[in-house]
Amino acid sequence: MRVSVVFENGWALGNEILTEPEKSLVKRTALQTLRNAYSGFRLVFSEGSSADRVIKVEDTPYATFSGSLRRVGVVGMTYPFTKFSSVRLDALYRAELSMARCEGISGCTSMTREQLLTGLGKGVGATAAHELGHQAGFIFSTDSQCDDCYDSHSAISYAHFFAIKHWSDAAMAIMRRRIPLASAILTLPSTTAPRLLRGSLRVSEFVNAHTLAQGLSAFRPEDAALQAGRIMLARL
Repeated sequence: MRVSVVFENGWALGNEILTEPEKSLVKRTALQTLRNAYSGFRLVFSEGSSADRVIKVEDTPYATFSGSLRRVGVVGMTYPFTKFSSVRLDALYRAELSMARCEGISGCTSMTREQLLTGLGKGVGATAAHELGHQAGFIFSTDSQCDDCYDSHSAISYAHFFAIKHWSDAAMAIMRRRIPLASAILTLPSTTAPRLLRGSLRVSEFVNAHTLAQGLSAFRPEDAALQAGRIMLARL
């Protein structure tokens, strides 16, 4: 399953326009964060506009009310019953500055410019991961109270930009039912698959016919393959 990430934002952070290398850093970090969020699942993320599902990174469409009053919107949104999500770069930038306690990308005393740009990329990727979980056919972003979860109810947290995030147990349980596992996992050796499934995918029970056959007939497991298969199906 392919997911396109389209960058249609203006790359203006406050009064500054990012350079090409800085834009590349944010994009690269955002895409890698997305891939990390869905590690172990059969999803392919790439920059572009032609895919099964689309995430558009853009600036908040400002609406003016009562003269100068402006509503800036939220950091991300997914349109109901669609496979299309929007991630707002400018709103994420303001959220990041509040977490870093900085006035802007330049002159920040707590972090370097590169750290802030990397954090912004992580914020974009984490928000995109969350919003993808709201798209039609998925619906596993549970808006949990866990600040360091991708499915957290809020992006206004330090973890959203500067820490490693994970899915809540509730979200992961739904994901395993609705997103195919990566083919590489399905063909892993019996000694490797349990570690990966128990680790990144947090699968609590793993039924392996090969292991069962070895238990039934240690020296000739192939002779017990049929019986092991029946046991596995009964267990499932």
